[in-house]
Formats: sequence, structure tokens, C-alpha cells
Amino acid sequence: MAVPFRAKDVAAENTEFGHPDVAILLTQISYYYKGLTDSQMLQCFNRLSQDESDPEMIYDQWISLEEENDIIASIRQWKRVNLKDYQQRTQLLLPTLRYNMLVINYFLNHFVFPQEAKQFPQKLVASAWDLSSSSREKIITGFSGTNDTQLLLPVHIRQCDLPELQKTDAIVLNNLLRPENDRYQYLPISTSSDEILKRIVISQPITQVILDVGALFIDGTNRQIAVKWLDLSDKTKIDYVVYFESDSIFVCDRQY
Repeated sequence: MAVPFRAKDVAAENTEFGHPDVAILLTQISYYYKGLTDSQMLQCFNRLSQDESDPEMIYDQWISLEEENDIIASIRQWKRVNLKDYQQRTQLLLPTLRYNMLVINYFLNHFVFPQEAKQFPQKLVASAWDLSSSSREKIITGFSGTNDTQLLLPVHIRQCDLPELQKTDAIVLNNLLRPENDRYQYLPISTSSDEILKRIVISQPITQVILDVGALFIDGTNRQIAVKWLDLSDKTKIDYVVYFESDSIFVCDRQY
């Protein structure tokens, strides 16, 4: 099932989409784009041949979604499909139907949704307010990194701004208004990671840190992006690049 992500390649642990329709829809879209693996498709064909009363009718529906010119005669009819024929299976059958929406729906309906999309009569819902319930007898103390959200706090919680931190907002605002932060570059929606890196390399003043808070570099791992950045950068000025991966710090030089 599709799950929320906190950042590129970082799934939000132990979480799921609250609305079941959203989870189902995003799961379907994900499989439509990614297609089925060989093992997943074999699950479909094995079930089709062993458990279905009329496999030929279902297979004909699958084939009807494909362009007629793209269907080889040897796999056009179910009775001509031989799953034990390695060449037919790997070179014709699986590549032809890997992205077929009906095949994907069949896989989801029989192997994914029955196990992963179960519904229960009741749902437990809680928020931060429940941690500070007014029925609690002991005093509860909490900390927030911002002080401008006090209107969202539970009504029985009182915010106390420490005197030594009252200038924090002014410091942050002053940093944001510094001369080096008075510019930005507009990126078209279809901009690739290579194009972004090329812009970064030629930008002035020199950019030395990339914080990808918008998950723009989705077409490569952190290492791949770091290596590309190193390749594009000036060899006389940049010797190595530091990047994060799997919660660890890595250093890559030009001898990678």
C-alpha cells in the first residue's frame, strides 16, 4: 500500500493515509506507473490458471486493452499461453502485460487489498491535545520551537515565553533579510536534477550547500546527485563533496 513520505526515499514509519480511498487511489497510481514485477505477474497467471472458472474470458479482457499490432500471435489467446515456456514468458508475455491496468487491478484486488486494506468497525484517533488533557492531575510541561502558534494550543495550556529567548524572532528575521538571502531562481515544473545542478554550478556567489527540502532530486540517490555535482563543479575549487545517506555521513572525492 502507498504510505506517506517525509522526504525523498524516506517513508514515514508506522503511518498510513487516514482516508482509505486516498490510500487505495495512490496505491493504484503507484502500480500503474511502476508496473508489476515478474514475480507479481506470475502470481496473477498462476491464480488465473488454477483458481478461475473462466480464465480465457479474463485473459481476453486483458489483451483487449493492448494495441492489436503489439500482440504477438502466440500470446493472443489464453490457450496458446504456456507459462512453462521460458522464452515466451520472459520475452513476450510479461513485457507485454507488465503495465496493463486490468492485470494490475487483478493483482491488487487479489493479493494486496484483501490483506492490506482491511477496515475495522472503530478507529482510534488522537492528537497532541490528548497528551495534555484537562483531566490530568499532574502539571504537564512541553516545548515548541516556535512561539507564534499559541492560538493552536489547547485552551487549558498557557504559553510562557522565556525572557532570554524573546529576541529569537528578531534574530531569525535579521538572518532572512541578510544580503546573501535576497535572491532566488525560478525553476520550471519539468526541470530535471541535471538541469538544477547545472544552474547551481554557474550561480553566483558559489553555492556550497544543497538542502533539498522540496524533494526536487527524486531521479537519483544522494550519492548519484553528489557525484554529478562533483563532475559539473570546477576542479580547481572543489575537491570533494559531503552527503548524507542511510542516516550516515559520506565523503566522495574525485577518485570515486
